[in-house]
Amino acid sequence: MLEKLNNYPISMQIYLNLNTQQERQLFSDINTERRELHGGLIVKYDKRDQYSELVREISHDLKSEFEIEETLSRLSKQNSALTTLVGMRRCLIAMFEGDLNIKEGEESYQEVKINEIRPIAISFFRKWLEIFPQKANDRTIYVSGITTIQIVLANTVNQLKRNNNISYIEAINLLSILKSECTWKHTDPIFYAYYDKNKKRLVDFSNTTAINKFTNSFLEIIEEKRGGLNI
Repeated sequence: MLEKLNNYPISMQIYLNLNTQQERQLFSDINTERRELHGGLIVKYDKRDQYSELVREISHDLKSEFEIEETLSRLSKQNSALTTLVGMRRCLIAMFEGDLNIKEGEESYQEVKINEIRPIAISFFRKWLEIFPQKANDRTIYVSGITTIQIVLANTVNQLKRNNNISYIEAINLLSILKSECTWKHTDPIFYAYYDKNKKRLVDFSNTTAINKFTNSFLEIIEEKRGGLNI
């Protein structure tokens, strides 16, 4: 434990040239107005959570293939990153556990060998490069750069594996069917129920109801094109 503590990163701020009154006021302000760290920084530095550690390792492997936001937990339209560390963590939880919430606590990889976890995770994220369009990070045109849709894909893999007694790699490979069946545009029929014509984008689709609806749409497409699956 002492060795871990010696290497544990701690953020700090240093204030110079404060008088006694300013020191007292600063102490009071920090105690009463402090805010919790946002999810991006937690995933970036948390060494107690295995999903966060896995995401950091994977992001290092993938950073030359697509841009990953390592600090922010949400992406604006102007941000050029395809995903975030927070989004990747949620994808892994959805894929391995079928949990669509912001999970805390012990991980549960469900019958996956430890040495298989990282290759499976990398295969999932690399599959994006195959099925997503060029400029997939342009959130004004495509939904592929939106965390919720990425979680939908992870949940689709979980459902395919669980319902059809196939491996994670086999389930991930079935996502290739979506390449020719989904435009990934906000206007695609798959997402039509949540498309706002005035705003020209999807709205109110980050809840579990929408995630499950999109997952079912992907499963139906895969079932129709693949055939023989017990979905």
